[in-house]
Amino acid sequence: MEDGNKKINFHFSGNHKRNTLSNQLTRYLILSDPDLEKLIGNLTGLTELLLDGVKISEHGNKWCRTLSSSLPKLQVLSLSGCALSGPLDSSLSKLQSLRKLHLDNNNISAEVPEFFGEFLNLTSLHLSSCGLYGDFPKKVIQLQTLQSLDLSHNRLLGGSLPEFPTDGLLQELRLFFTSFTGELPNSIGNLGLLSTLDLHNCQFNRSVHTSISKLNNLQYLDLSLNSFTGYLGEDFIGSSSPLEFLDLSYNQLQGRLPPLVFEFSRLYHLGLVSNSFTGKNLILPAYPSVLDYSLNNFTTIPNISSQFRTLMFFSLSSNQISGEFPMWICESHARGVLDLSNNRFSGPIPPCLSFGRSGVKILNLGGNNFQGIIPEFHFEDYCDLVVLELNGNKLEGELPKSLANCTSLEVLNVGNNQLQGSLPSWLGSMSNLRVLKLRSNKFYGPWRNRGIKCNHPLLQIIDISFNNFSGSLPKAMMQRVQITSKGRDMELDKIRRVFKIIDFSKNEFDGEIPDIICNFTLLFWSNDWYQCKEMLLDTGIHITVKVRYTSEDYLSSDNSCVQGKCLHDQRALLIKLNQSLSYAGFDPSPFISKRNSWSLNTDSCSSWDGIECDMGGHVISFDLSSE
Repeated sequence: MEDGNKKINFHFSGNHKRNTLSNQLTRYLILSDPDLEKLIGNLTGLTELLLDGVKISEHGNKWCRTLSSSLPKLQVLSLSGCALSGPLDSSLSKLQSLRKLHLDNNNISAEVPEFFGEFLNLTSLHLSSCGLYGDFPKKVIQLQTLQSLDLSHNRLLGGSLPEFPTDGLLQELRLFFTSFTGELPNSIGNLGLLSTLDLHNCQFNRSVHTSISKLNNLQYLDLSLNSFTGYLGEDFIGSSSPLEFLDLSYNQLQGRLPPLVFEFSRLYHLGLVSNSFTGKNLILPAYPSVLDYSLNNFTTIPNISSQFRTLMFFSLSSNQISGEFPMWICESHARGVLDLSNNRFSGPIPPCLSFGRSGVKILNLGGNNFQGIIPEFHFEDYCDLVVLELNGNKLEGELPKSLANCTSLEVLNVGNNQLQGSLPSWLGSMSNLRVLKLRSNKFYGPWRNRGIKCNHPLLQIIDISFNNFSGSLPKAMMQRVQITSKGRDMELDKIRRVFKIIDFSKNEFDGEIPDIICNFTLLFWSNDWYQCKEMLLDTGIHITVKVRYTSEDYLSSDNSCVQGKCLHDQRALLIKLNQSLSYAGFDPSPFISKRNSWSLNTDSCSSWDGIECDMGGHVISFDLSSE
C-alpha cells in the first residue's frame, strides 16, 4: 500500500499471528484516504486489529459502527492514541468475541456503558487517559475472565470496588488518578493471582483490609495519596508475596510498622511519607533502591550500612530523630539522594561524605541543630554534587574552599546560620547555579570588587538578605531574574523552571536603583505579607527597596537626608516602572495605592508617595510596601 512516496507495510502473518492486521509505521501514519471503513470493509475474517498511534480521528458513532459491522469475529482491538472521540456507541456490544480492548489516550469524553460488562470473553480492558466520567460499571470489574484493567488518568471517573468473585483471574488493577472511593472490600482476598494493585491518588478511605494478606502473588502495591486510616495489622501483606514495590505515602496511617514489611527480599521501593508511623528500632529491607520515611514520627535512624550499596534515595526528613550525624553513612559510601532535614540532629557535620562519581548528588541536612564549621570535603575524582541544603542550623565560619570543585552545583542553600566572611570569588564561576540562598548570616563586604564574574546564566533564585553586604546593587545578578521578592524565607523543596526571585533586602547596599528593575514582570512580597498570605504567589505588588547614600554632598548639617528634586531620567524610570506594574489574579481595590499620587504632569517625583530623592536628584528610597 502506497501513501505518497512512503511505503506502509501491513503484515498478514498466517502462522505467527493468524488473521492479524498491524502497522509497523503507526507513528507516522495518518489515516484519511482510505478511511477506516474502506480499509477494513472487506476484511470480515479479521480477528486482531492493532493500529496504535494511527491518527484515525473519527467520532464514536462512526468508528464504533464501522468496527462492529465489518469485523464480527474481532477478538483483539487496540486503537491507543488514535485521536478517536466518543461516545462509545452501543453497536460495539455486537463484538462478543472481544478478548482485549485497548483504547488508551483517546479523547472519548464519555461514560463507560453498562454493556461492557457483557463482554464475557474479555481478559484485558485498558481505557487510561480517555477523559471518562461518571461511575464505572461494577459488573465490568466482576467479569470472571478479566485479567487486566487499567482506568488510570481519568480524574472524573468514579465508582467503588465491588465484591470480587471467588477465584477471580484479575492480575493487574490500575485505577490511579481517578475518583474511585470507598473502602477495600474484604473479597479482594479472592484475587489470588493479583500481582499489581495501583490505587494511588484516588479517594479510598477507612482501614487497609487484612484480606490483602491473602494476595500471595502481589508484587506491586501503591495505596499512596488516599485517606486510609488506622493501624496496619501484623500480617497485612502475606509473608510469601514476592513484593517489590510498596507505597503507603500520604494517608492517615499510624502506629508501628509490622516487622514483616521489612522481610521481603525483593522489596526495592518503600514509601511511607506523611503518615503517623512511629518506632525506635526502625529496620529496613535487604536491598532497597528507594526508602522514603519522611513526615512521620520516627525517633531513631537505623544502621543500614549494608543496604546502602543499592540505595539511591534515602529520606528521613521531618521526623523526630536526634543525636549526631550517623558515621556509618560515610562508611557505607552513601550515594544518590540523602535527606535528613528537619529533625533534631546536632554536633558537627563530618568531612567524610563522598560527592564523587558514585557518591551523594543531593544532600539536605537543613532544619537541624548541626554546629561548627562546614567541613572541607574531599573528593576521590571530582565533585558531582548537585544540591547542598544546610539551611537552618547553627553553622559558623566561612564557606569551604572545596566547594569550588563542585561545578555541577545547582542549589546552594546555607541560609539561617551564623556563617561569616566575604563572598568567595569561586562562587561567581558556578555556571550551573540555579538557586543561591545566603540569607540571615553574617556575610559582609562588597558584592563586586571580589573577582565575582557573575557567570550564572541559569540563575532563578538569589536571596542574600539579612547580611552585611555593601556597595552598589549587583546589576549583573538582577539581570538574571524577572520576579523579585522581599523579606520572606521560602522553602525550596521544588523549584519551578519559570519561577524567579531576587532578595537583596536588609543589607548595606548604597547608590542608585538600577534601571534593570523596570524589566521585572512581577514584584511581590513585603513585610506586610501577612495581610495577603492567602494570595500565595499571586500577591500583586508588594516590594520595599531602600538604598543608603553616604556621600557628604547629599547630607545636611545634622546628617539627615534632605529631600530634593529628582532628576529627569529618574522620573522617567519611575514612570516606566509604574506602567509595567500590574496586579495578578486578585482585586486590588482594598489596597490604597501609593502610585495614585504619582502625577505624571509634575516635573519632580520627589513629592510622590513612597519616593525620596537626595539633593543630587537620585532616588534613594523606593517604598511600595503598603500596596
